[in-house]
Amino acid sequence: MKCESCELEFETVSALANHVRWRHKRMSSWQMCQHCNVMFEAPNLKQHERRCIRVTSCETCNNLTRNKRFCSRSCAASKNNKDGKIGYTIFRVNNKIVRKRTYRDICLEHWPANCVICHWNISFDIHHIDDNHKNDEIRNLVPLCQNHHTMTRMNKHSDSLRRQLLIIVEAKFGAIVKQEDATFAS
Repeated sequence: MKCESCELEFETVSALANHVRWRHKRMSSWQMCQHCNVMFEAPNLKQHERRCIRVTSCETCNNLTRNKRFCSRSCAASKNNKDGKIGYTIFRVNNKIVRKRTYRDICLEHWPANCVICHWNISFDIHHIDDNHKNDEIRNLVPLCQNHHTMTRMNKHSDSLRRQLLIIVEAKFGAIVKQEDATFAS
């Protein structure tokens, strides 16, 4: 016996009836996953779509990625740096949007968007030279790549990097006047 829909052959009538009942009658209520184009029954489709892997391309380098906009943190950072998503904290005051400048914005007004030591420009952090995160003066802020920023926290390299950063800042902005020296001079 032959199935009229899919042309499969069966030895008995009961086998053909089971095939039609389970394959063709139930298939009419099945739906296709929008991500992977596989057919599922409605309750199973919702469960599948929650876990289905969508393969997309990275917005920065077009590499393939799963369920993400970017393939890596450096691609996300470079896209955000290029789009200008740096430097503002946005909040509402009396139903008006207020933008507050952050230390990143202050730093990038005076420094190029790359590491001051190695000139890496794909992704960078803003470093507070005196490690005081409340001190957002321009002489205290420099852009560093992640490698050099990590080295500032290592005992072995922190002193030499701090001296090197102070020389770079002094070359750009002139001699740094310390608070103690200013009080004695007056």
